[in-house]
Amino acid sequence: MSGDQERFNDLVSDWLDGSISQSNSEELQAKLISSEKRRATFALACQLDADLRLMSEKAEPSQSQPSIAVNQRWNNWYVASGMAVGILMAASLLVVATLHRDRDSNTRLSGELQGVTEESVNFSCAVLRHSVDATFADGIVRSDGDALPAGRLKLASGTVQIEFYSGASVLVEGGAEIELVDAWEARCLSGRMSVNVPPPAIGFRLKLPDVDVVDLGTEFGVEVSAENSVVHVFDGEVEAHVEGEPVRRIEQGGSFRRSNTQSQVGKAVPGRFVDAKAFDQQVREETQRRYERWWESIQSVRQDERLLVYYLFNRESEWPWERRVEDYCIPSDPSRSGSAVGARWADGRWPGKRAIEFKRPSDRVRMNLGSEKYDGLTMAAWVLVDSLDRRCNALMLTDGYEDGEPHWQILDTGEMLFSVNYGKPEPQAKTSDERFPHNQLYLSPSVFPRRGDRRWHHVAVTFDARTGEAVQFFDGHEISRQVSRHHPGPRQITFGACEIGNWGLPHQVASVPVRNLNGRIDEFMIYGEPLSPQEIAEIHALGKLK
Repeated sequence: MSGDQERFNDLVSDWLDGSISQSNSEELQAKLISSEKRRATFALACQLDADLRLMSEKAEPSQSQPSIAVNQRWNNWYVASGMAVGILMAASLLVVATLHRDRDSNTRLSGELQGVTEESVNFSCAVLRHSVDATFADGIVRSDGDALPAGRLKLASGTVQIEFYSGASVLVEGGAEIELVDAWEARCLSGRMSVNVPPPAIGFRLKLPDVDVVDLGTEFGVEVSAENSVVHVFDGEVEAHVEGEPVRRIEQGGSFRRSNTQSQVGKAVPGRFVDAKAFDQQVREETQRRYERWWESIQSVRQDERLLVYYLFNRESEWPWERRVEDYCIPSDPSRSGSAVGARWADGRWPGKRAIEFKRPSDRVRMNLGSEKYDGLTMAAWVLVDSLDRRCNALMLTDGYEDGEPHWQILDTGEMLFSVNYGKPEPQAKTSDERFPHNQLYLSPSVFPRRGDRRWHHVAVTFDARTGEAVQFFDGHEISRQVSRHHPGPRQITFGACEIGNWGLPHQVASVPVRNLNGRIDEFMIYGEPLSPQEIAEIHALGKLK
């Protein structure tokens, strides 16, 4: 290695460590401007450094040893001259140029990848944690895990648990109406509800028509009717604020009633409220009932002759070496069982159900569906996206992307991309476009936020190889229907060796070889023909557990 190359490597290392001086920063910038090869090396080093730091963050550092290396690194970077910004701009120009060079030949996809997706804004302040037999007066169906924005909610029946982002938790009983103000405040407009406030949420405020209740780390209940507002303190203490009166502290076992401009203290009556432990038991029982209904309902799906594989991602054995992913088709083909590599089992769509989680570039589920050919396909899955870290985030990719093989993935713009290659790949090609000249691309509208929304969504795609039509679905609804102009006429589909959540054997000419998903998949099914929109809606409905 030449002395000049060693010097360049040292400068890059210093920049990544955050220890580069102003003069060295200027020297590094000059070297980057003068050499395209060095700009490429620098961009690759930045990507590797980011990946390594991400992997180290996932290595479960001790809670008592906060990581200061990254903070120090960036502090040093900011202290360094603004010339470092120039270096970053040079790297950015390289990335933009690379994306432009490697852009897919499909005009519409090209335009979408060129732009920057606007970051979505989350205006929610709480989440619907659990619900039992819940219906809302506005007729909107809300599911466990749904984010809740500021506004009024009237519960017609049942019981729900709302967790505020501050950490406070509120049990709302049927007939009650609550207004969510922000993460630290709510209003009880009518009915009964109980509140649990852990230490991080001390100061949470619940307003009643005539009383403001400020929590001091406690558990309490409130009742609001046309006649009066009552506060019952079950544990700890609260402050009761009434306009024009001194602040009162209500301790454990006490109550405070405000009626007709009169204030009265008394004893708490916990029995008037839904008990938290009893509610938790109701949630468990309801979940079990739903699970049993779901399991019974999918038996007909498992016996569908069109179904090629059906992965539920149950953990079949706690033995550490057992990584098999069973196929739940009836009858099942043992040769089509998958194998979890790196990926771990995690919580699925509801308590007690399992899913497979993908986090690292090594995480994947391997499978081989053989060389059989089909006139079309349907792929469907329940997916939870943590974030769209890659330009392409795999759902299901065949290894070689050979003639008649499909790919299904989510772009970093939030769009779902289904593609199929027809025509023999060119082995001597230098780019992806040249290697796969008959690449058919089908792009959906954007449906996922770039940072993920941490919610389970049902995604599906159908493809008719005879006509070249692909239809994509999101949460049971059709979102795109397209016919590729490249379709060569009636053809067939095949799979062979493939992976869920990653790309097993990307070709050297692939412009985006790293495509691992950052999230979870709960259920994955593949059919050997395109299903109708009604059938997709029915599969989605079966999986909602409602």
